Amino acid sequence: MSFLGEAERGSEMSRPDEDLFVLEFIKVYYDNGSLERLKYLLLLSDLERLTNRLNELQVAAFFYAAVSSAKVPLDLPLKTLKEWKMLARKVALQNMLYEQEGGKVLKGLYERGVRCTLLKGFSYMEKLYGNTWTRPVSDLDILISEDDFPCVKNYLLLNGFTMFRSDFLTEWDKINGKLLDEQHLFKRFGVFTLNLDFHWVRVTGDAENELQYDLSGQNWTQNTGSVCFGEVEADCLNLEMLFIHCIDHY
Repeated sequence: MSFLGEAERGSEMSRPDEDLFVLEFIKVYYDNGSLERLKYLLLLSDLERLTNRLNELQVAAFFYAAVSSAKVPLDLPLKTLKEWKMLARKVALQNMLYEQEGGKVLKGLYERGVRCTLLKGFSYMEKLYGNTWTRPVSDLDILISEDDFPCVKNYLLLNGFTMFRSDFLTEWDKINGKLLDEQHLFKRFGVFTLNLDFHWVRVTGDAENELQYDLSGQNWTQNTGSVCFGEVEADCLNLEMLFIHCIDHY
């Protein structure tokens, strides 16, 4: 049985069957693949290696949601389905803690007059996946004004957070963020760590794009959208700025 032409087969011979399964699964999810080929690749794949690969790629929850909802109508062995479900539950728990504790942080900063805009992650997860548990979150990216960072820093340090570069604490007023455009703070809750990355000045990642289009000079927080996030209605980039940010960042 073959679902590929000679040229396609030659270009994919070096890829493990598990990776070919992942690629075809995504194609089927977006109505651009072959379900029969996906089933064939499932037969070829080592299920333990496949599950480990999904976990490594951080897509296990996405795959479980697609299969359990029949968006991708695939009959998996019960053991494998349970393993995917367990990985999805871990993602859901972590994301729930991020939303719960991150929402508290934003609420406290809003009450102190700090404007915060969510970047990436939770800001568009609901739009892309229809829920907030499919894509694992490892940190929260938050855009603020550079002038607000001393307030942010003091509030978070008083509430149990640690600054990633603690040596900057005594020097912050001196350098006043001129050498930095982001700062990482974190707080541990048992085995869970809440990671917060605060950005200011520029939110782009590509220097060439920055020089050509002056992205930092744009008003990134003008006409923002909003998203329900824990205890607050949080600001997020509007769709146009989100599109620019995603292209530049990724």
